Amino acid sequence: MKTPEILKLLKNSALLSEGTLPQTAQLVSDYPWFAAGWALYARNLEITGNSGSADILNKVALMAPDRKWLRNLMKGSSLSEKQVRLPEEYQIPELTGEESTRLSASGKSRLIEDFLESGARFNTFAEDESSSHPVDLSEKAAALTDEIVTENFANILVRQKKFTEAIEAFQKLSLKYPEKSIYFAARIEEIKNIERK
Repeated sequence: MKTPEILKLLKNSALLSEGTLPQTAQLVSDYPWFAAGWALYARNLEITGNSGSADILNKVALMAPDRKWLRNLMKGSSLSEKQVRLPEEYQIPELTGEESTRLSASGKSRLIEDFLESGARFNTFAEDESSSHPVDLSEKAAALTDEIVTENFANILVRQKKFTEAIEAFQKLSLKYPEKSIYFAARIEEIKNIERK
C-alpha cells in the first residue's frame, strides 16, 4: 500500500471494505510499528464485522499517539488535513521536474557530483588561503575548559603524567568547588612532589 492510498483511507475511513482488508492486514504485517496502519486495520475489521476487531482496537489504543484522532477514525468522522498528516519519515518530498529526473536517472552519486560541481568544498585549511598547512583541530578540541574539568579528568591527567595540566585542572576545580579546596590543594601538592621525583 502506497502513501497516497494510506492518506486517502485515513481521510475517509468509509472507503474501507472487504476488498481493502487484505491490504490493511499486509500493511500491519510489513510495518508492525506503524500506529496509523494498525488504526486503519482495526477500523477495517470493525467495518467488515470481524469478531477480532475489539482485540485489535485495544492493541491500537495502546500504540496510538493521539486518542482523539483514533476515536474520530473509529467513528468514521472525516479527519482534517492536520490529523491525517503522516510523520516526517513517511512524507514524500515534492520534487521539481528537473530534480525528479536527476534523482531517478543517477541516484545519490549524482547529488554529490552536483554539490561538488557547484563549487562547494570542505575546507580543512587555515583561514589564510595562501597557507597550505592543514589546521590541527585536535589542539582546539583538547583545550582545557571549565565545563569539562572534573576530578576524574584531573586524575587521568596525573596518570598520563601531564602534571602541569593536572595541576591546572585541580586549581580550576578548587575555584569551582570551594568547599573541597583543601582536598584539591593537597592533591596539587602531591602532584608537585611526584613531578619533582
